[in-house]
Formats: sequence, structure tokens, C-alpha cells
Amino acid sequence: MGVKYVSIPNRSTGSEERRKLQKRRWFKQGQVWRTGCEGRISTVKRRHGLARCRYRGMDGMQRWIGLGVIADNLINIGKCLVPQLA
Repeated sequence: MGVKYVSIPNRSTGSEERRKLQKRRWFKQGQVWRTGCEGRISTVKRRHGLARCRYRGMDGMQRWIGLGVIADNLINIGKCLVPQLA
């Protein structure tokens, strides 16, 4: 599917090789990206009630999530435009 690097930390390992891998730049950047994604998902779930889908089936789930993401993007765009208008 095109995944080149997997950045999943393993804190329980004691191997030196694993520690060196987790200190590499690409691994740390992957962790930052992952943390940002999780924060974004949490925000969208809280703001728009995405914890529970109101539609049925996989198509309904995709529609529900898509509408929540669009709504959140509109809020973020609005926040960026408001200071420019003032």
C-alpha cells in the first residue's frame, strides 16, 4: 500500500538495535505526525459528535465521517480568515 517506514514505538524491548532505530530522525518525525493525527481525530470527535454514527452501514459511516471532517475544515478556514477581515 505504499508504506515505506513504520513508526510504532516499542518501549518493552531491550535490544540495542531497536533503541537505535527509535532514535532515527524518520522514526521521530513519524511519531510527531502520528500524535498530530490522533489529536485531530479527537478534536473532530468532540466538536462534531463523531463518537456515534447516525447513518447505517459502511457507506453511512463514510458519509458521517466525511461531513464531520468538512465541518471541521470549514471552522479552521473561518478561524484563519477572521483575523484578516478585522
